Amino acid sequence: MKYVAELVLDAGCRPGAFSARRLARIARRIEDAGYDAIAVNDHLAPSRKWYEAGGHDAYEPFGLMAYLAAVTERVRLMTFAVVVPHRNPFALAKSVATTDALSDGRLDLGVAVGYLRSEFLALGADFDERNELFDEALAVLRGAWTAGSVSARGRHFDGLDQVLAPAPVQLPHPPLWIAGNSARARRRAAAWGQGWAPLSIDDLGARTIRSVSIPTVDDLRRAARTLRADTVVAGRDPAEVGLWATTSDSSAAGRDELDHRAHLDHLVELADLGASHFTATFHLDDTDGAERAVDGYAEHVLAAAGLPR
Repeated sequence: MKYVAELVLDAGCRPGAFSARRLARIARRIEDAGYDAIAVNDHLAPSRKWYEAGGHDAYEPFGLMAYLAAVTERVRLMTFAVVVPHRNPFALAKSVATTDALSDGRLDLGVAVGYLRSEFLALGADFDERNELFDEALAVLRGAWTAGSVSARGRHFDGLDQVLAPAPVQLPHPPLWIAGNSARARRRAAAWGQGWAPLSIDDLGARTIRSVSIPTVDDLRRAARTLRADTVVAGRDPAEVGLWATTSDSSAAGRDELDHRAHLDHLVELADLGASHFTATFHLDDTDGAERAVDGYAEHVLAAAGLPR
């Protein structure tokens, strides 16, 4: 199993809490400690209501990943997850190709349809058409990356033999992780994604992100079985489609009170049900708590004897 360090920028911190120097330091720390990837979030224009109800800060993800690529050498860089309908698909294809090239092929692209209506309104995107916008954009992305140029007409764009160069380093394109708990998201992953990235959330959380609840490991196990069945129906080998697990233990990973023995048992359960990736979430704030948590998790979990990797 691969271990992904998700960096969340806590809200309301002092100026300089997320400085370039600090981000470089923690990224190198993550890499040196043996994590497999760093994940970053995407919120271009969230509402104050969301922000004050438990939201967080976020840098623009592609600029942030380009910087992290420059200060690291091995660790992969993942988006969790880019809200595809917020962007013109040709512009998004260029951002992805640029980041993949400048990172020497270390980009994994987590993609989602989004859930904040107010953010869609602020960015001029149609919230009610988000699934249709997502699907037409992904067709453009995959075509541009693999063919070098693409002609496509969508609801809000009209491309005629548009060229994308330089192309991504990874062939045919960076791995695509489909985020979201819905059956539609799962079937997208089964049909053409390199992985599915659901969230283990309860009914309240599901209502918040307008999705389906997956509250327990047993629920995730059932969802994983359905993913494998969907993959077979799509004519693909289930081994080709990864499962990126984010559970209640993900947010606990960065806390001092984490029960390491119970957490190791949880990770074994996830590996047994077929999870290929696990998220450990670290919150950057005004203290050095994130740095200490990165080190502590590596010492007590990543280095544990017998942990499936």
